[in-house]
Amino acid sequence: MGSHETDSFQPFDFFNLSKKLREADAVLEIFAVRILSVDGSTVESVNSIGAKKIPRDIKGGIVSNMQGMVLKVETNIGAQVKVGDTLVVLEAMKMENPIKSTKEGKVTQIFVDAGDTVQTGDVLLVIE
Repeated sequence: MGSHETDSFQPFDFFNLSKKLREADAVLEIFAVRILSVDGSTVESVNSIGAKKIPRDIKGGIVSNMQGMVLKVETNIGAQVKVGDTLVVLEAMKMENPIKSTKEGKVTQIFVDAGDTVQTGDVLLVIE
């Protein structure tokens, strides 16, 4: 074996990385990671920079039926919607997937914006 120690911890120097990226005129994107379970037990996710807390169970909630990225929100708060109206368009596996209303009513809350990543079961909006 060489002189490399596998047991030593080397912290990552984000400051120098940021400095190098600025010098190279590069764009740095910040990603949020949500941990939904560990060894089968549910854990509470913690918001990180730019991350949203998307609810998973609300009365009147319209939920995502897949994991994907929100391309468009086709409605707004206060809008009257009918069964079958497209509410949100998700991108999953390079395909656009419309999320349609399953009931009539008024949109009272919207939890997502274009660019957000959602998981199966996340509440996208509420119709009352």
